[in-house]
Amino acid sequence: MKRQALILASGPLNPSGDTLIFQVLSPFVHEVVEKQRIDIAGHSIIAVLINCDPSHAPAILKDLQDAMRPLDFDIAIELQEDEK
Repeated sequence: MKRQALILASGPLNPSGDTLIFQVLSPFVHEVVEKQRIDIAGHSIIAVLINCDPSHAPAILKDLQDAMRPLDFDIAIELQEDEK
């Protein structure tokens, strides 16, 4: 069963931030639905919407936090509600 998960990352301007996010996601079975990036005032804000197994969300979050912490990025994941 797949659900959408919204990944949000923000931190100091870093042109390779989204590349690192996708490297971390590569071991997980997922599909990228949409991605957006804003670089403004010396900061990067990255949003990635994926389809994934919801049971993978805690592991994805931990791996992203571990990878992005040295870059001083904050990471959050929100599982989207099932459409009814």
